[in-house]
Amino acid sequence: MNRREFFKGAAALAAVAPIASKDAFAHAAKPKPGNNPIWLMTSAFPGDDFDGVVKRALDVGAQGLELCVFRRDSDRTDHVATHLDYKDFTPEKAKHVVDTCNEKGIRVSVGAYDNLIGGDFQETNQNHILNLIRIAAMLGGDANDVVCGTFVGYDQKLGAEDGGFEKNLEKFKKVFTPILRYATATCPAASRPASSCTRFSTTARISRRRTIPRTTSGSTSIRPT
Repeated sequence: MNRREFFKGAAALAAVAPIASKDAFAHAAKPKPGNNPIWLMTSAFPGDDFDGVVKRALDVGAQGLELCVFRRDSDRTDHVATHLDYKDFTPEKAKHVVDTCNEKGIRVSVGAYDNLIGGDFQETNQNHILNLIRIAAMLGGDANDVVCGTFVGYDQKLGAEDGGFEKNLEKFKKVFTPILRYATATCPAASRPASSCTRFSTTARISRRRTIPRTTSGSTSIRPT
């Protein structure tokens, strides 16, 4: 069962919930074991470093980490977790992440969830996302299924004008078109098979499979099972 099928089934059950018995849920289609890996979003653990959130994932049996990498100079107080050194993310640090994925059998993605099209820090937030796209690429990018997550946001000033929603959509297009171009150029696998993605010399490919095998000592590659 893929995500689309799951949500279609959930929506159908929700529609008949007032007249359905508990047995209806008991007979619903169940996902196959291992088909829906659990990921841990790390925003709740601002005091941990990367190795600390890896340990938390293993403790709860999660198979992946959504690594939150918020700006350290942000004006926000609600989301301040930063689990990668984004200002100095070297090939050696990328290798440490890759080696840890190998050793512990987990997957990773990166993200920061700020307003990219509105507010006083929109340009700063845009530049930060470009930096996180670069980090995702250093970890293998599309070929490794390492993604960069963010929010679009909203320009409240434009929203208060006539046609404000449509103006926000236009601004979204204006802001995100170059961001997507940068992402494609940084790891040009977006339109090619994963196996042909540019390989970064000091990092390795994280398998698309749920289980990542442990590599031999000194290896810098993550090999599919």
